[in-house]
Amino acid sequence: FPVTIESKAPTLTLADLKKWRERLGLGTQGMADYLGIPVYTLTKWENGTRAPDAAPRRLFEVLGLIEAMAPSIHDVLLPRK
Repeated sequence: FPVTIESKAPTLTLADLKKWRERLGLGTQGMADYLGIPVYTLTKWENGTRAPDAAPRRLFEVLGLIEAMAPSIHDVLLPRK
């Protein structure tokens, strides 16, 4: 049986993206590595010249859930400093 987890957390906004990166203690390269995207894409998202599509927005939600529910697993996903 598939497991369904309903998220009550609000969707991460573009304004929150930079705050999230800073809270994780990552630079732009580290955050890009964490999300699996080019640095220029992250920079465009953070400065508002481009918005993430549905798939990256869903990734943000999933990573947020992992961070909240399983911090030790989330720590493994972070790039090594």
